[in-house]
Amino acid sequence: MGMRLLTRFLAIGLAGLLLASCAEEQSSNESKAKPDAGAKIERVAKAVANKKTSQKGFSREQEEAIARIVRQTLVSRPEIIQEAIVALQQKEKAQEAKRKISALSDNAETLYRSKFDPVAGNPDGDVTVVEFFDYNCPYCRKGFKTLEKVVKQDKNIRVVFKEFPIFGNASLTAARAALASKEQGKYYVYHKALLEADGRLTDSSVFTIARQVGLDIDRLRKDMESPEVAQSIGETKDLANRLGITGTPAYYVGDKFIGGVPPNLSEVMKRHASDIRKNGCKIC
Repeated sequence: MGMRLLTRFLAIGLAGLLLASCAEEQSSNESKAKPDAGAKIERVAKAVANKKTSQKGFSREQEEAIARIVRQTLVSRPEIIQEAIVALQQKEKAQEAKRKISALSDNAETLYRSKFDPVAGNPDGDVTVVEFFDYNCPYCRKGFKTLEKVVKQDKNIRVVFKEFPIFGNASLTAARAALASKEQGKYYVYHKALLEADGRLTDSSVFTIARQVGLDIDRLRKDMESPEVAQSIGETKDLANRLGITGTPAYYVGDKFIGGVPPNLSEVMKRHASDIRKNGCKIC
């Protein structure tokens, strides 16, 4: 356990530990201690718990009482530390889950219904799959094959593509070109070709592939400079930051998050879709 975590544990648990321990010490040592020793310890514990100690800090008597109680308790019950760590981790996990749900709710419109995002599958589908991806991400290429298969099998899935270029300038060029290709009605065919290309994309190969799928390159270059393309990429970057997404691919099946490409990605997506159809999605 790191010193930082130990310090945090002691800070959080000290008041409760003192209150629980002082009563035990007072009872067990009543016949040995001075008549008012237990009362003094209890007063110290209550002062700590209620944050009534002086701004100058603890007195020497208080420090000695605290040190003695903490030491005796931890020696007799060392498992308290592990229990506290587990409880703290569970609390932080629950808080993080709550934060993520709140972030999803606050950003639902941008996540599921941004005017900038290309849509595939069934535009009126009852389950929405959102993907954050980069064309130069090998896992995105692997995940695309699975996603395409799921969409072919389930005709009631709507797919939202979030261009999230994080692997350098060529990735940014590919994202801008892909978004610009919407103006020529060829987003999906170009998107698919970029993800199925051999090797890492370059600025040159981005336009080579564009020609191969029948895009007008001059028009494409012009459309890449449009404010909408820049706004789309900027919006997705900001959204990823608010949702805590730092890598690709990242999927949302409704409000269910999938990070990366697990071996059973297809089964996970289908299970989430089934759960949403059964129980609904309040924020989708």
